[in-house]
Amino acid sequence: INIPLFKTNRLVRIPRPGAGTFFFGPFRGTFRGGFGPNGNPLQQDPFSQEQETELKEQVVAVNVGGCIIPCLLSLYIYFHLSEAVARSAGLTLWLGVAVVIVSAVCFRLARPVAGVGISIPVFIPPIVTALTALILVPREIAPHVAYIAGSLGTLVGADLLHLLNPRTMDGLQAETLSIGGAGTFDGIFITGILAVLFA
Repeated sequence: INIPLFKTNRLVRIPRPGAGTFFFGPFRGTFRGGFGPNGNPLQQDPFSQEQETELKEQVVAVNVGGCIIPCLLSLYIYFHLSEAVARSAGLTLWLGVAVVIVSAVCFRLARPVAGVGISIPVFIPPIVTALTALILVPREIAPHVAYIAGSLGTLVGADLLHLLNPRTMDGLQAETLSIGGAGTFDGIFITGILAVLFA
């Protein structure tokens, strides 16, 4: 489920509805569905290298399963840690440091991939997150900090900072840019879960 947030004021080229692509060995072609003005089926051209496209306004959205739920879980975990633990461990300060470290690592690792979005390695961010949590905070709350830093750090470093980067935006030719768009398979969700297991 994607919730639209705002439009980027950019026009991007996307495949026209009714036109598709197929891949067969070294060949890449297009086909068109439907009927022409005379009622005859549109002729398919399997070896055409040109795909019908149209300009669309680009929209930035947020995914419920891949972004909103991990953020709400992070807030829940943070506020339900006891006040004594928060005071004694300086939780907010060290949690902020952990989020900054994970954000920096994710920003460096994330790459825009045509037709996919922003891609990030599966295991490196969770390992960095778990090690950061184990080093910065007491072991008994390390899994809590790992989940929060993993989720928020990936959100900031892999998605938000790249959405603010004009060079990255130029490479993301899609009608909808969804933060956490892969749902429970998104890097935001997976990093948080794996970081807890590693910690």
